[in-house]
Amino acid sequence: MEKRLLNLQIVLSELGVDTGIETIDQRVTLQKAIYLAQAAGVPLRYRYNWYVMGPYSPDLTRDYYALHEQPQEDLETGRSMALREPFASTIERLSPAMGVPSDVQLNQSEWLELLASVHYLRKRSAFDAEETQARLDTLKPHVSRHTRQAEAVLSALGLMSEQK
Repeated sequence: MEKRLLNLQIVLSELGVDTGIETIDQRVTLQKAIYLAQAAGVPLRYRYNWYVMGPYSPDLTRDYYALHEQPQEDLETGRSMALREPFASTIERLSPAMGVPSDVQLNQSEWLELLASVHYLRKRSAFDAEETQARLDTLKPHVSRHTRQAEAVLSALGLMSEQK
């Protein structure tokens, strides 16, 4: 298995993210989990642009389809490997954010879409909190009511301070 695919497999495994790509929710979850891992400091080198469902990487799409085509024994090898420090600690710190808080009525893919979108708008587009909320109210009304909770989680992770 190519190194970039192995690294992707290891990070997804460490985050507890399913590598299935059959549904849009699975693909969104995968895209946003990797976006957040990179934002936290894991150097996977995927470039993201804004798209309908928030930050999106065409290169990551190519790689998760390629990962899906790997022989099962290669995938098992990837699942059994662990990240080196400091990346293992970064993923350990980020992992709880992969779950939806009990006070948020979204599924996992919607929650990660919101987290990644808030981060992208605040850090990459340099929007302030009000601009971010207004943009999300317009583009993503299905998740925007939880923007403040997403900002709180991102802040607790240290992802709302200066860009990493």
